[in-house]
Amino acid sequence: MLDLIGDQLKHDFALCPQADLGTTEKRGSPRLPWSAELELTLLPILEAGAQTGPVLKAEAENAARGGIGMICDQPIAPGTVVRCDIALSAQGVHIPTILKVRWNELPEGKKRYRLGLEFLV
Repeated sequence: MLDLIGDQLKHDFALCPQADLGTTEKRGSPRLPWSAELELTLLPILEAGAQTGPVLKAEAENAARGGIGMICDQPIAPGTVVRCDIALSAQGVHIPTILKVRWNELPEGKKRYRLGLEFLV
């Protein structure tokens, strides 16, 4: 059973067992662990004749109402707008959305970048 009480979510069973819904969060909604394959297409700045950039593969790490946390082999500069195709492998469906890169980091000792992207559409 799920009950909304104010801004807190109380649950009798775990939808995402790793999610700690009791932590203090700066965002408007908590991040929940989530795994999905993603394809990111870098979108050009609005210019006549501009072509889309390369397609990058990424993996979702978590999601929230406002965006997605992901892991990618390459950094993407903050402010970059990307088209993101989310693969729902069990259903064979891809969901397109537009996101804006808010931050990126290369954790110490890691080879892959962590990115935070905000939903625009």
